[in-house]
Amino acid sequence: MGTSLDRAQELLDLIVSEAATAEVTLPTLQWSQLGDPVIACESVVTSASSIVPLDGAPENCGPPQVVELVGAIARAYVCQNDDGTDNPAAIEAASAVMAEDGDVLWTAAYGLTRYLGPLGVSINWVIEGGLVYTSVTVTVGVL
Repeated sequence: MGTSLDRAQELLDLIVSEAATAEVTLPTLQWSQLGDPVIACESVVTSASSIVPLDGAPENCGPPQVVELVGAIARAYVCQNDDGTDNPAAIEAASAVMAEDGDVLWTAAYGLTRYLGPLGVSINWVIEGGLVYTSVTVTVGVL
């Protein structure tokens, strides 16, 4: 049982736990929220972005609901040279860090086992300006 925000906080707790197990240092700024995740600085953020009824439930039980959660690890990482051109070595180094973050997020997402467990999990990587971030999207039950 719990709210969508409770599920987002549960994902954050799992990310922190899995990072400690994998010896991956996370950014210290961490929070859970509703809506599209705010990713503007080095941080770990989890978000409940939408909630919908699950089709096929018996009418007398009321529809179970599923929520789409997003978890993201954002890090400051300059991937350009002083002249604005891409720096392949920096991009490769950032990608290695993002791969570790992806492993942490993947394992944490599959730790959401209460009520329906993870129904779908995907990982996304973004290198943008001086920020790189890795995110996981996972759909789980909330009731």
